[in-house]
Amino acid sequence: MTPLWIGIAALLALFALFVCAPLLLAPRLAASQGRFEREDGLGAANVRVFRSRLAALDALRGEGGIDQADYVSARLELERKLLEESGSVQLAVLAPTEKGRWLVLVGLLAAAGVSLAAYHFAGSAGDIALYAARQEVAASADPSSAHYIARFEQEAERQPGNPNAWGLLYPLYRDAGRFDDATRVLERVIELEGETPALLAELAQAKYFSAGRLMTPEVQGLAERVERLDPRQPTLHGMLGFDAFTRGEFQQAIDHWRLALAGQQDPASTRALREGIEIANQRLAASPAGGTGDSLPSTRQ
Repeated sequence: MTPLWIGIAALLALFALFVCAPLLLAPRLAASQGRFEREDGLGAANVRVFRSRLAALDALRGEGGIDQADYVSARLELERKLLEESGSVQLAVLAPTEKGRWLVLVGLLAAAGVSLAAYHFAGSAGDIALYAARQEVAASADPSSAHYIARFEQEAERQPGNPNAWGLLYPLYRDAGRFDDATRVLERVIELEGETPALLAELAQAKYFSAGRLMTPEVQGLAERVERLDPRQPTLHGMLGFDAFTRGEFQQAIDHWRLALAGQQDPASTRALREGIEIANQRLAASPAGGTGDSLPSTRQ
């Protein structure tokens, strides 16, 4: 969790630097602008124009295009215009560079507050708390599954609307053999996230084991719904293959497990399915008519 807050603080610092950079550069810019207006403003431009016109007038007199009296009159007129234009030039007064700095500070505080509030309500603050809980248990003197269950139960009570909080409890309950609890939290996840083939398949599997590995009408109904939504759902076919194996239907078990294997991405589950298929093939070769199954692969996909 600490790296996240360090990252947030770094981003806010970068934002503050971006906003405050113009304020830091403002005094230097104001001094440069003032110097430009004093040294190379409109007055200096008027002088340059005067000198250019005077040079043209001198050249005209030198070529004999104007007599001395007209030259003196034209020069006096140029000088008069220069004085008039120079006297009318007024430098604009620049605003103080310190003005409005408090607004920038207020803006920075408001941006930080709005960002944190938006993250809290629309981000993954709850999931960060779950990660922190996991790290807390892992670093404790008792990193047992019972400790994980107790800690995540607290988080689920604190975050009743976060499906990830309930979803983390499901595999813990399942692996601990608490299938009634596993069913309960899965139903809560489905209530929050909606029905998906993967969740319904997990629910069917939990109810199957909760019923003592019996294909009850409720489990069968869930299995049929999953097959309509996703005919190749791996968790479902893992469970159906397990059920077929326990009934001695080894070829049927192999068919289901091959379908499960095609859609499986977890390496441990893939190994379990391959082992199950190998055992089923051995049983099928030894007793084509069937028999009872034992040493079954795990159906946890």
